[in-house]
Formats: sequence, structure tokens, C-alpha cells
Amino acid sequence: MQYEGDRDAFYDRMDALINPMPLDPSERLRSLLDSFQESVERRVLSVDTGEEYWRTNTRTIPMPIGHEVFETTGPWEDYSTPSRDLRLLIALDELLGLPKRVALQPERFAIEDKASAGKRSEAIQAELRSELARRTFAYTKSDGSKHTLRLADVAGRASAFEVGYDPNDCPEQRWGAPEGSDELATCKRRAPADQRVRLERYRVWFNTRTRPARGAKAP
Repeated sequence: MQYEGDRDAFYDRMDALINPMPLDPSERLRSLLDSFQESVERRVLSVDTGEEYWRTNTRTIPMPIGHEVFETTGPWEDYSTPSRDLRLLIALDELLGLPKRVALQPERFAIEDKASAGKRSEAIQAELRSELARRTFAYTKSDGSKHTLRLADVAGRASAFEVGYDPNDCPEQRWGAPEGSDELATCKRRAPADQRVRLERYRVWFNTRTRPARGAKAP
């Protein structure tokens, strides 16, 4: 199913297909949190794999044109993360949208009335904020040191993940380290200027959570 139009409506339809029976809101939250954390931790391994390439190679990895950033061969296919990052953004949307879905669709969560749904929604929102702040992971920086982030940091840096899949960028950049921060100070490598231009052009696919059709023209 492709995302089209209203994003919340899309996730509602998708969730109804995957989970046709009523769900307990707290159990659904834990399931989405676990899935999102697993996606983040898998991305750590993918970015680290790209850094291993740079320890023994100094040549810039060519960036494909258009749809082929998602599907090609060679080093770009091996070390870039566009498909993984798009899935990560979709998982984040679904996670952050859960409190709203509880409030607006109480029948999907076996809640009898709107008043009860509002209270459950507020409780789920509070639990979500707490868990995003509590759950952490660490990635490897350019200097080999580990840097710890919270899942809340990933949520706050969502826009950076729309252009963070290029393995020619340093890991700090790929994890959305803010400009001027101590975290970014260890960055030793940036993608070439022409690739950064294309990353911004292709951002629309990630911003709308829509993987382009094979052969689609680049924006």
C-alpha cells in the first residue's frame, strides 16, 4: 500500500488491515516502540558497515540517479540506507500518531466512549514521551568513540533522516547531529556538493513517505 493524501488516514487503513481485531492501547504502544527501537538499532549496524568501507577506501561512492537510489548494485547498494530510512520514518509516524488514533477511533481499541478515549489517549501520550526519553542507543562516531542518543532524539531529528542515507556523509551527519554541536565536531567527511543537491531534491519522497515507482523521473 502506498501513502497517498492524508497521512493519518493512510496509517489508519494500514493498521486496520494488519490488526483487524480491537487492540489494547498500551500493548499496541509497546509493540510499536519495540519495533521502532529495533529499526533504529539495525540502522546503527548499517551505518557502521558504511564506515568500515571508509576505513580501507577513500573513493567517493557514486550516487545513482532518481529511483535507483533505492535499487541498484555496487557500493551504493551495499552501504546506503534509503529504504531502511524510509521504513524508519514510517514506523516513527505510526508510533507518534498512536495517541491521536486512540482518541479518534476508540472502537479500534475496545474503548466504549469518547470521554474514556480522551483519557486513554492522554495516558498513552505521556507513556510515549517517557519511553522515548528512557530508551537509548549508541552509534560510532568518526573518531571511533560511541555517542549515546535517545529515541526521543531520533524523533526530534526526523527531517535529518530524509537526507541521511548517503554513505559519503560522516556518521554524525547521518544521525542528524545539529550544526555547531559537540556531537558534529568530530565529523571528518561530507558528501560531495552535487550529491547534497540531489539529496535535497529527493527529500520529497521521504517527506511524503512515498517510495517512487521504478523508472520514475527524479524531482
